[in-house]
Amino acid sequence: MPVAGLKQKLFHRHKEVQQCCRPHNLPLLRAAQQREMEVNTPSSPSLAPEQRGFNPWSISVSFGLSPAAPCLTCARAPKLEAALQAMEQRIREEQRMMDEKIVLELDQKVIDQQSTLEKAGVSGFYITTNPQELTLQMNLLELIRKLQQKEAEAEKAFS
Repeated sequence: MPVAGLKQKLFHRHKEVQQCCRPHNLPLLRAAQQREMEVNTPSSPSLAPEQRGFNPWSISVSFGLSPAAPCLTCARAPKLEAALQAMEQRIREEQRMMDEKIVLELDQKVIDQQSTLEKAGVSGFYITTNPQELTLQMNLLELIRKLQQKEAEAEKAFS
């Protein structure tokens, strides 16, 4: 077979393998294919690759890429995809559980704050989970904070 025919065949095989390969493997695959093309380029136009002692499939086979089979990663794709989906499901479940834990901790902090302010005698504060009453308490806290800021600014002005 002429060298041009071998190059054409090699080029088509490279395209086929690239199409079945996962995107994260493409740089490695392309580098191997580039080395294969460089080795296949005749140093002497009169010698065919077989005559120079080169096996045109050697590089592909060393990377697990036979002309008839896809790359190893692509052959394992269904198992990898299933494992990835299971891991993503586990992550979602753990994230949901962590979110619930954080919400419960925040609720406990609100109850602690309400209890402390009620014991301190601040009017309008008592333990509740009613959203309207919580909003009222938050507005009261904001009012108290603003009054403290104004008082601190007034003290600075008189100093």
